[in-house]
Amino acid sequence: MKFSLRKLFSIVDGRLSTKMEDVYEMLNHITGESLMTHHLPVAMKFIESKNLPWFREVAKEIKKLKDESCDDFSSIMDYIKNQHNPIYEVPPLTDKEKEGLDEYMVENSLMIRFANQKK
Repeated sequence: MKFSLRKLFSIVDGRLSTKMEDVYEMLNHITGESLMTHHLPVAMKFIESKNLPWFREVAKEIKKLKDESCDDFSSIMDYIKNQHNPIYEVPPLTDKEKEGLDEYMVENSLMIRFANQKK
C-alpha cells in the first residue's frame, strides 16, 4: 500500500498528524494484524526496531523537516500539507521480519507494565 508522508509521520515520529483511522490502517497493513488501541504504541516500536528501508527513508525526511523548522510541529504540518507530501510504498512485514512480533507485543504491553507497577 502507499501512504503519504503526512500519514506516516504519525507512526515514524509518534505525534498524531492524521486521523486515528489512518494509524490503524497503516499499522494493521504493516503487521498483518488487527490491532487494538493499546497495541498501537508497541507495534510502532516493533516496526521502528526493524529499521526497514521505507522507515529509514521517511525518518530521514522527517529529520530534515524538523531540522529546518526547529521541530515546530505546526510549521512541519503546514509545509507537508501545502508543499511537500510525497507518497511512499509501504509493504507488509515479511514472515521473517514479523518473527517475534507476538512475544514483543506481550513483553512490551503497556497494560502488563501498568499491572506490574501496581504490585
